[in-house]
Amino acid sequence: MKKRIALLLASLMIASLISVPVMAAEADLAGTWYAQSMEMDGTAVDGSTMASMGMSFTLTLNEDGTAVLSMNDQEKECTWEGSTLIVNEEPAQMELVDGTIKIDINGAALVFGKEAPSAASVSLAPAVQNPELSDFNGTWNAVTYCAFGIPLPIKISMAMEFCFRIEDGTAAFTEMDYDLNNNSELTGTIEKEFTATLNDDGTLFVEFNGDEEILTNIYPGASGMRLTLHEDGAMTGEIPDFTETLEMLAAMSQAQENTDAEAADAPDAPADGEGASDGSSSGGEAMSAYIIFEKAE
Repeated sequence: MKKRIALLLASLMIASLISVPVMAAEADLAGTWYAQSMEMDGTAVDGSTMASMGMSFTLTLNEDGTAVLSMNDQEKECTWEGSTLIVNEEPAQMELVDGTIKIDINGAALVFGKEAPSAASVSLAPAVQNPELSDFNGTWNAVTYCAFGIPLPIKISMAMEFCFRIEDGTAAFTEMDYDLNNNSELTGTIEKEFTATLNDDGTLFVEFNGDEEILTNIYPGASGMRLTLHEDGAMTGEIPDFTETLEMLAAMSQAQENTDAEAADAPDAPADGEGASDGSSSGGEAMSAYIIFEKAE
C-alpha cells in the first residue's frame, strides 16, 4: 500500500505541469510548504496518512527564485516567480487560500501548508460491556484499517470497500473492489451472507468458513471476523488469523534483532520482550490488526 501511494506521488515529480486558469493575487510565498492533501484519479490522500507511512512531500520556494519539489529523498529542481511555479519550462499557478497554497499538477489537486502534518493515530473507546445480540444490528461501513499502529483509509490502503448488514445473528456482507492503480474504477462487487454468533466475552464472531473470495486484499481464506462494540458508537473488527500471524512475525523479528545485537556485542541491546512501547515487538494493542466500522444513519 505504501508503494502504491509512493508511485502516485513520484509521478508528480517527473511529469510536466499544466496551467490552471484561476490565480490568486501575487503574495510572498517564499519558504517551505508541506503537503496537506492530494487528490488524483478519484483518490484522496491527506498529509497525516502520508506521515503515518513515513512519507513527506514538500515544496520549497527560495527567495532567489529557485524552488524544489521533494518527496522523501527524491527532488525536482524548478523555478518560481510571483505565483507561478515552473518545472520543465511548463508553468503551474499557485493560489494562496487561507494560508495554504493550492496548485494542480498533472491532474492532481495539491494543498500545501506551513506546518508539517502529524502522523495519524487512533484512540479506541472502551468496549461496551455485556452487549445484547441486537446491539450489533444495523449497517456498518468499514472506514479504517489499522496495522502496526498505522491507521489508513480502507479504500486507499486496500483498494476496496465493504460493509456488514447485521440483524439478529445474520451478517450480510458486501464488498466492492477497485482497480489497484485507479481507486475510482470499480472492478467487481461481492455479496455473501454469514452466521454471526455472540460470544461470552461480548464480541460477535462472523464465520467466513475460509471463504477465499472475500477480503482478498487483507486476508484471503480467513476463518472469520471478531466484532467489538465501543462506547463511542464505533465497532472494530479483528481477523484472528491475521493477528496471530502478525504476533508471530513480530516475535521472529524481535528474536532476530536480539541475535544481531548479541553478535555485534552491543551492551544496550534489548532483551526478549523489551521494546514493546514502539510497536516493534509482539503483543499489545500497537501490534494488533483491526478494522474500524462506522454505523450508517
